[in-house]
Amino acid sequence: MLPGHVVRPPISQYLVSFNVTAVALVDELLRLPSVSAAGTAIELLYGREVVVPLPFLELVGTGARVSLASMLSSPAPLATILVSRLKPSPAWQEPTHALRGARALARERYRELQAALISSSGRLAPQPLASLARYTYGVDGRQWLWADVAKRLLDAVVDLNRTALDLLASIARGETALDIGIAVAGPRWTYDMPPAIKDVLAEVLPPAAVPDFPAFVGALETTQARLECDDATTHYRSLFAEMLGLATDTEVLV
Repeated sequence: MLPGHVVRPPISQYLVSFNVTAVALVDELLRLPSVSAAGTAIELLYGREVVVPLPFLELVGTGARVSLASMLSSPAPLATILVSRLKPSPAWQEPTHALRGARALARERYRELQAALISSSGRLAPQPLASLARYTYGVDGRQWLWADVAKRLLDAVVDLNRTALDLLASIARGETALDIGIAVAGPRWTYDMPPAIKDVLAEVLPPAAVPDFPAFVGALETTQARLECDDATTHYRSLFAEMLGLATDTEVLV
C-alpha cells in the first residue's frame, strides 16, 4: 500500500442499487418538459413539505443528465428514506395479511390523489382539451403521451421503493454497515420479508425515499448535456432515421 493511501471499505451492493434507482428517478424528473410539470410531479409524490432547490428545477427540460459513474462512488445514500411512509407491520411477513394491507394502502393513495385533484381544480382553470391523450413535448422535441410520462415516473418510484426496502433489510441482517437514522427491526417486525411481499409493497407504498436534490445539483452543474446539437449531428440523425424508415418499408412490402 502506498504511503498516505487510505483504504476505504467496499460500498454495499444494496447501497449501490439504491443510489442507481435514485439517479433513475431524478433523470425522469429532468426529462419532464417544464419546471411547472416537475414541480407538480414532486408535490404529488412527496407533498409540499419537500422543497426542491431552484437550480435543480431550472435544469428540467434542458437536456441535463446525471453522470451515473460520478454518483456510484458515493459512500452515502443519494436519497433520504422517509420512515413515516413505510409503516412496518408484523403482518408484512404473512402473505394474506400483507396483500390485504397492500390493497388498503393502494386505496389510501388513490383517495389522496383524488383530494389533490379537487384542491388543484380550484387553483387551475382546466383547459378544454385537457386529457391523458394530449401530447407534451419532451427533450429534443420528442412527443410523449402524459400517460407514458406518468408510467415511467411511477415505475422509477416503485424501483426506488424496492431498493429502499432491500437496503433496510440488508442493514437489519448486518450485511450493510450504514446508519440512516431508522430502526430496521423491532420486537415483532423486520424489513427482511419474502420477495413477493416486497414487490407488492414497493408498488403500493407512497414514495418512501426522496432524492437528495442538492447533491444532484452539484453533479448536474458539471455534467450538463448539450442543449443544442451541431449541424453535423442533426444531419446524421435525420439520415439515420430516414434509412430506418426505408428499411421498415422494404420489410413491409416483402
